[in-house]
Amino acid sequence: MRGDTPVIADGDNGYGDVSSVAKLVNAYEEAGAQCIQIEDQVSPKRCGHMDNKEVVDLDEAVSKIATSVQSRKSEDFLIMARTDSRATHGLNEALRRGEAFLKAGADILFIEAPASIEEMEIVKKEFPETVLVANMVEEGKTPVLKVSELF
Repeated sequence: MRGDTPVIADGDNGYGDVSSVAKLVNAYEEAGAQCIQIEDQVSPKRCGHMDNKEVVDLDEAVSKIATSVQSRKSEDFLIMARTDSRATHGLNEALRRGEAFLKAGADILFIEAPASIEEMEIVKKEFPETVLVANMVEEGKTPVLKVSELF
């Protein structure tokens, strides 16, 4: 039974290869979630605002997003693509991955841990029509802004 509160399921890095991603997408969709987040970190993954993260290569990451899109039963079940590559490879690589994820069919883009307001503005400028996620935590990498400052 579905309630009135939308649920975003954190699918982490998909827990394996693309067949694991497909099973995970199906399980969360059948459980009643409205969205799943899939990210590009290697296993074991780390919190997005911690140091010493690693990401998989771009082809593997895009393959997991494309599989997520192809595996869902309804387009009402949203796919959020997250990249942690800002911390490992810089903002330009995070933007490149974001673009590739959107081309693979992602509905929502989550570029983790921009390090300044200017970087947050660049992300918004690069993806003006895309639903974006901002993850702001105390003592994290991203500046903490008011909700009104994010639009």
